[in-house]
Amino acid sequence: MMERDLVAQKLGISVSERLATLESRIATTAYRDDLFIVYISLLNNQKRYEEALELLKARRFHPWEGGEGKVSAQYMYSLIEQAKELLLTNPEQAIHYLLESQTYPENLGEGKLPNVEDNLSNYYIAKAYETLGIPNKQPPITKWPAAVQMNRRVFFIIMISRQTQFCIGAWLMKRSGMKKQHIAVIIS
Repeated sequence: MMERDLVAQKLGISVSERLATLESRIATTAYRDDLFIVYISLLNNQKRYEEALELLKARRFHPWEGGEGKVSAQYMYSLIEQAKELLLTNPEQAIHYLLESQTYPENLGEGKLPNVEDNLSNYYIAKAYETLGIPNKQPPITKWPAAVQMNRRVFFIIMISRQTQFCIGAWLMKRSGMKKQHIAVIIS
């Protein structure tokens, strides 16, 4: 099934068709972690975040060669996307999901590496606080500065490789009061 899905992806078969194929053979799909995480990523792609998260939480994943970070990335993605949908209607629940995305449950089979930053979740936490009318919530922490406190070199590498995070990072730096000339250097 894994090879079949890889060929389908290369041939440009739609995500919904690939997902339907994996779902039609769910026992086979669920047998291997690497194929199962493809299934979860397709669920996330189709905005079925709750279902993806439920499956992630219910399974014990085991590390495999080439799979480093794939399970945790889908875990974070499903939580952050659910939170984004709730920002205006239920910011408290959005904050809960965002904080949850910052720690990995043991069943994911991988720990959080020190170079994994929570910039995106911190950004949306700050936006949720703004929705609540609390731009700099104290306590527990002020999320705007937390989102930009990191090694500037790592910041540059992360932001260049991810356009969305790059834009958010520059905005966060401006919001946190960094000098204009520092922002210009990072954006250029």
